[in-house]
Amino acid sequence: MTVPVAWLLLRERPTAAEIGAAVIGFAGLAVVLAPWSGGERAPLGGQLLCLAGATCYALAYSYAGRLMRTLTDGKLALAAAQALAASAIMLPAGSGQLAHPVRLTWLIALCLALLGAGTAVAFLVNYWLIARVGPVRASLAFYLIPVVAVVAGLVARDERLNPNEALGSALILAALAALYVWERTREARPAPVPGPARTR
Repeated sequence: MTVPVAWLLLRERPTAAEIGAAVIGFAGLAVVLAPWSGGERAPLGGQLLCLAGATCYALAYSYAGRLMRTLTDGKLALAAAQALAASAIMLPAGSGQLAHPVRLTWLIALCLALLGAGTAVAFLVNYWLIARVGPVRASLAFYLIPVVAVVAGLVARDERLNPNEALGSALILAALAALYVWERTREARPAPVPGPARTR
C-alpha cells in the first residue's frame, strides 16, 4: 500500500522493481485472504478492516516523509508529538478501565516502564528510518510483526497454516526478497565515469 500512497502524496515515482514487488505482494495478499472461499476462513469485514489498517500505515509513513522534508524540528519532537496524540486518542477509549482500582505491584510498574521505553525507542527509530531510506523502504519494517506473530503462533500455540496462507506468504516474502536483491545490485554498480570534456 505504501508504494501507491507515496506516489500520490509525495509524487515519488516508483521504480519498476517496486511496482513489480507491489503487484506480486498484492497477489500474495489475495492468496492469503482467499476471497473465493466464501468467508469460510475469515469474514470479509475483518479482511477489509485489516486492509484499511494497512492503508492507514501507508498514509502515516508517507505523511511523515513529507513532514521530514518541510519541518526543521528534530525526530525527537515528531516522536513525542505522535506519542502524545496517540495517548489523547486512546484516553477516552480506556477511561472505563481507568475507573477501576488498580493494585500497582513492582512487576506491573516494571512492565509499564519497559513498554513506555520500548515505544519511545520504536518511534525514534521509525522516524530515523523514514528520514534515511524513505517511507516505502521504512514501511518494510512492519513485515517483522506478522512474521513474529506467525512463528509465535506455530511454536507457542501449535497453530497451523492453511496451504493458501503458506503460499501467499511465500509470494509476499519472495517479492520483498527480489526487491531487496535488485536494490542491492543497483547500489553496488559503479558510478558512471564521466568522459573527457569536449573542446573546440
